[in-house]
Amino acid sequence: MEKRLNIILVILILLIVIVSSFFLLKHINSNNKIEEKNNKITDNFEIIFHDKSSEIDGNYIPIISKGELAKYDYNVYSQYGIVDIIINGETLSLRDALLNNKITMEEIIAKANSDFEDNAIKTAMFDDGGTIEYLYSTYTLIKRHTLLGDRDVYFMPPKNS
Repeated sequence: MEKRLNIILVILILLIVIVSSFFLLKHINSNNKIEEKNNKITDNFEIIFHDKSSEIDGNYIPIISKGELAKYDYNVYSQYGIVDIIINGETLSLRDALLNNKITMEEIIAKANSDFEDNAIKTAMFDDGGTIEYLYSTYTLIKRHTLLGDRDVYFMPPKNS
């Protein structure tokens, strides 16, 4: 009889530990989601590409150079245009927005991925290691990801899809 009681007691303790662990993990996961949301700078932005292809030659214009900000180990360029961004109703150059931490390139790329998943834009992927073109109606965003290590980002006039 005493042996049975001990077994039942052990089972009850194990059940309590399992249930407690479940609620603890659920609470931790909930806190992580809140923290991710708090770390996000903005959801409300729009990229404005001013096509200057008739005025600017084909050279790339640096927006942010690799190493200029510690968090970017790649370059961000514009070709044939100027890139502005509207964040919560305020218009500023993409360079100023990045330098002043108003937005990150990761947020811009995440929104492009979300826009594709929502069928708002088309994409083209290349077999060079993973380069993706995000084809918006007013501009094209290219996130390079080559086998040779090129991770640069380019903004340029829209491509015909």
